[in-house]
Amino acid sequence: MNYEIFQHFPCKEIHYIHFLDSDDWFELDCIEKCVRVAQENQAQIVWHGCGHFYECENKVGESDFLKKLGLDKNKSYSGLEIFSLLPHPSFSWVAMGIVQASLIYKVCFKEGIESEDALFGMQIFALAQNISFIFDNLYIYRIRPNSISQHTLGQKGDSQDHKISFPKHQEDLVDAFQNAYDVRHYSFAYSCAIICVEMDRFIQREALSNELKQRLIAMIEHRAIFAFGGCGFQKDPRNIRGICSHLTPYMKKVRIGSKIAYHYPRLYRLLKAIKRSIR
Repeated sequence: MNYEIFQHFPCKEIHYIHFLDSDDWFELDCIEKCVRVAQENQAQIVWHGCGHFYECENKVGESDFLKKLGLDKNKSYSGLEIFSLLPHPSFSWVAMGIVQASLIYKVCFKEGIESEDALFGMQIFALAQNISFIFDNLYIYRIRPNSISQHTLGQKGDSQDHKISFPKHQEDLVDAFQNAYDVRHYSFAYSCAIICVEMDRFIQREALSNELKQRLIAMIEHRAIFAFGGCGFQKDPRNIRGICSHLTPYMKKVRIGSKIAYHYPRLYRLLKAIKRSIR
């Protein structure tokens, strides 16, 4: 999804965007509160809280993630300051607030991957210098069974595999693996590989401070763990190994098993076969 269209907006007007997944919802005063805070603080991004609706239990759970970051709602922050407060090097953001359209000229969603909100969020926050907050949970995220973003299936498969419906962009993976566990986890590994490559390109092309680059590099290294993990699958329909060839500078945190699978695939398969035989 490319946002070149926003370049045609009148220059004197400030336009904001709020994304909403089709199965989630806003609180009724969400947009009103966001716009008010954005105008008062001249904010590029307004980040609000997000609750969770657990479909199976038919209940909404509250989240205090923003409060745990120790943020001051009366203060504005840069993206670097936010990254510095995160408890771990993982970040995603897309539907938890509004963002100025002018910020997304250089950013686009990558089609055909999972966690596209991670790629979008890291880039948008890296570019932002004025981020404001609303601690109220104004967005409700639905958690439902058999979601394509669910990665909790056991390795032996699941008795409900036959009921799981995968989107069209994953049909090649269904054909290759014929197993919901492999489809989901390979798809996630592939998505992490693409995100890492796109973030590397982002770092190379944008004029970022050294400290901000180091924060983003740590985030790439974190997702590279899962990207290189994709080299351990018996099949590689989307050439994760080839994509990872561009990510070798980010192997600092990659597990030894994944390193063997990437550098020495035959040895990895042999070791895996030996491990299975002695179980």
